[in-house]
Amino acid sequence: MEHWLGLHTAAFDVSDAYADIVGGAGGKSENLQLTHTRPDRPVPVDGGVGLRIRLPTDPAELVADIRTIAQVLDRERIADLEFADRMRPLQDTDTVARLDDDLEVMLSSNANEVGHRLSSVVPIELADAIDDVRAFKVRLNGVSGRETEVTADNLLNRAHILRAGTRLQAFREGRISAYADDGGSHLLGGTKAIEWLEAVTTIDDRHFALVDGHWYEIDTDYQERLRRTVSELLEVRSDLVLPDWRAGQSERTYNEDAALDPDLRLVCLDRKGVQDEFHTKWGFEACDLLGPDNELIHVKKASGSSPLSHLFMQACVAIQGLEGSAQARTRFRELVRQHGRGHELPPDFKPAKIVFGILLKAGEEITPRTLFPFSQVALIQAARLLQSARIEVEVRSIHLAKT
Repeated sequence: MEHWLGLHTAAFDVSDAYADIVGGAGGKSENLQLTHTRPDRPVPVDGGVGLRIRLPTDPAELVADIRTIAQVLDRERIADLEFADRMRPLQDTDTVARLDDDLEVMLSSNANEVGHRLSSVVPIELADAIDDVRAFKVRLNGVSGRETEVTADNLLNRAHILRAGTRLQAFREGRISAYADDGGSHLLGGTKAIEWLEAVTTIDDRHFALVDGHWYEIDTDYQERLRRTVSELLEVRSDLVLPDWRAGQSERTYNEDAALDPDLRLVCLDRKGVQDEFHTKWGFEACDLLGPDNELIHVKKASGSSPLSHLFMQACVAIQGLEGSAQARTRFRELVRQHGRGHELPPDFKPAKIVFGILLKAGEEITPRTLFPFSQVALIQAARLLQSARIEVEVRSIHLAKT
């Protein structure tokens, strides 16, 4: 007979992939050997809040396994999964009600009043398609309207025409849809309107974040450590020049136009998949732009966590593909030769540096203050993975062009 024991997520070496917000986790630990397991087989662990693991009911074996687990808890901590314990979904209904009241006040304010507390975001479901969007339909409290873009200003303007006290409920019940044409006949997708908002706030020195319509509590010490680590990443600075972003430019046109400037010596590889033995259909996108020193530059226009999480993971996939496949490196060299206008990679090319070029709302500078907490988590996790592969990481702010 076996039982399942709930444990802190940091105790085990969990190898399976996990999302930036964890509702459940599963994997196998190669470092934890218990009485019922074979030495040549990893121990399966899974769960939601904490992790569950099989334990025997035989008293002697149970005590032995508990001692083994205690040793692991004393000895090991898994930094990449710490966020799952330090950013917890909020269950306290009274606190959620207070946070909802604060969010209602934010929706009654203007963009200058809420500052960095409230931001518009692109839900992860539409992150890949957002560059193809030409129009949005915003439906709140039964009233629909068209927008060419979804911004905090636009959403607050729509919130202001709603009756006080009903604004948050309208966002929870409303919907924002994205279309590939101005007429709104080719639907690309849509989600609840609340999922297009991110917010951060505090109550009695406790820190909270609204993500995908749900409130999360952030451990204060953890948040400070996130900010310090992000600050260290932002200190990396090279001579690379990324052009300003002109009003109305999509990511695709930004990358294409950047590569047309001969002084910048950039190669546009946006949407040019690298096919190999593992990515046989569309391939993986190694970068949006290749820099003059063969930096892999990943570009994103984003004001919230979901698109940035997608950007950071895309870079990790690119490095894993190029590091792990000679075929991928050969195909990548061919792409550069084809589109590089004389720029060619050496036969022994291996990536050495990743640059994240990010346009935040209003073209503001990237700082720990302007990056939302979940974006900070995603950036740090990606940087750790890349640096473990001896890849240098640089984060660059892209600014808006002056009109």
